Amino acid sequence: MQYLLDTNICVFFLRGLLDYNIIIKDKGLDNCYISEITVFELRFGAENSKNSKKSHKAVDRFIQGLSIIPIYGCAKRYAEEKV
Repeated sequence: MQYLLDTNICVFFLRGLLDYNIIIKDKGLDNCYISEITVFELRFGAENSKNSKKSHKAVDRFIQGLSIIPIYGCAKRYAEEKV
């Protein structure tokens, strides 16, 4: 099974509220994905934090090895479905 991690779950990991290593070990890194939107939101949060340099480094470490799913290719389909 594959998992698309949303921003809230990623923030929980980054704040130490979920044990990332246990979950990744259980589910497998190859089965975990994030979208470009999640990366944007994590970067925004890092930039908006009290220590943006430290937060950006944490985001870098977190997304390393995760597959990032591009979203541009689905923009037209999204608009069609939303209408």
